[in-house]
Amino acid sequence: MKTTLLIISALFFTLFTTAQTVELEEDVRLLDIKKPTRGQNLRHYNHWYLEYGSIIPVKEDPGAKVKSPFAFSFSAGNRYKLKLNNYFAVGLGAAYSYTSFRLKQDAQKQIPNNITHRKEKYIFHALAADAFFRINFGKRGNIVGKFIDLGGYGSYAFSAKHEYEDKIKKPQMAGYTDTRQTNTGLQYINRLNYGATVRMGINRYVLFGRYRISEIFDANFKTQVSKAELARITVGVQIGLH
Repeated sequence: MKTTLLIISALFFTLFTTAQTVELEEDVRLLDIKKPTRGQNLRHYNHWYLEYGSIIPVKEDPGAKVKSPFAFSFSAGNRYKLKLNNYFAVGLGAAYSYTSFRLKQDAQKQIPNNITHRKEKYIFHALAADAFFRINFGKRGNIVGKFIDLGGYGSYAFSAKHEYEDKIKKPQMAGYTDTRQTNTGLQYINRLNYGATVRMGINRYVLFGRYRISEIFDANFKTQVSKAELARITVGVQIGLH
């Protein structure tokens, strides 16, 4: 009887010890697992992107008409998104942008004067930042998915140029057939600009629209030369590098 009791006690002790060991091992594993927070559909996410936009001459001023498709912008930047829940997110972005306004040459031209040329354009190199509120649609895994962004932007043009080209009417006298003039250090340009943006995207492919609220030419220029303003709307595509 005593032998039987000893055997049962030994078995019970072995089983109890084994159960405790397994439980402890499982708890340690669970403690070691950290839930990821960075990813396309997780708490934090940032990525690089490329952008091309065409400047659309909607309700443009007659004195500052642009020539499509030669009026365009190109940008490269990085965007950060903070997920609030399954439906909403907020974010910030920073980018470098190159913008070229090719001007139409006609009798109504007033910017920067009424002289017509073979080709004429304004070129801006700028640093830009934007903030946005994102609305997500549909079910998705750890991917960006479908979304709409509403937001605003601000930019600083660290370089502004006015360029024009002409054919020489009497090249035999001048000694050359073409001439190009580049004007820099433009005092009549507002370096700071701002506006509103809207984006609609599916994963890495995005359609965007941008409206510039601010004016490129300063108040003195508009008073003394012309009140005309360059086209304000840019529409294009973005490709996320993710």
